Amino acid sequence: AIEREAKGFGPGEERYYIVVGWSAIVWQDFFLGAIGVIFYSSLLFSSILISVLLPAIEVLSVIFYHENVQVENVVEIV
Repeated sequence: AIEREAKGFGPGEERYYIVVGWSAIVWQDFFLGAIGVIFYSSLLFSSILISVLLPAIEVLSVIFYHENVQVENVVEIV
């Protein structure tokens, strides 16, 4: 399924794998940072931080990737 999706990716197959790789790295850094926040402060603060950042990711994806806003996206943000 990944090969088929990569071939259908508009900017090209090579860029698809670059995007997937960097997405994995960024998500790992995000959760490693969350664990660092838990270690140095508290679980409550980390939960608040994650709760604020996840809707921000939805909004940024609409701005930068020009994704269509669907009902599910609005519910996730709210």
